[in-house]
Amino acid sequence: MRLEATESERRLQEEIRAFLAAERPDAARLPSSLDERMEALRAWQARCYVAGYVGRAWPSEFGGGGRPAAEQIVVDQELAAAGAPEFADVVGLDVLGPSLLRFGTDEQRRRHIPAILAAKEIWCQGFSEPDAGSDLASLRTRAEDRGDHFVVSGQKT
Repeated sequence: MRLEATESERRLQEEIRAFLAAERPDAARLPSSLDERMEALRAWQARCYVAGYVGRAWPSEFGGGGRPAAEQIVVDQELAAAGAPEFADVVGLDVLGPSLLRFGTDEQRRRHIPAILAAKEIWCQGFSEPDAGSDLASLRTRAEDRGDHFVVSGQKT
């Protein structure tokens, strides 16, 4: 197990620290209105993506950086250490994007991955339903495949 950063990882730390010193918005000064705050966070994520700090280890053929996963870890650690604002599309980056990379078609990857990385699309996830909350084992809503469409039965909150 390697616990020390490599020389290239140390250079990356210096690079991201310089970027953050110049570009990081003050999280305490982000707008309080939801719409304005989301726009500010989308702009922040987009700047980080253009700089190569979002999706750094995702495949380059779908808009990622194609770099080693260790580099994304270095970036994430530096963002956290600097108290940088969160990204706007956390669900897209943490749930949908990795799912598409693993299980999606190339068409889905080409369509959605760059938009997720650049915060052009914002994804959400919800499982809440009466008497279940977010307990997935208790969900009763079902989708019946009817060939060219699904019929959904149940109730969502």
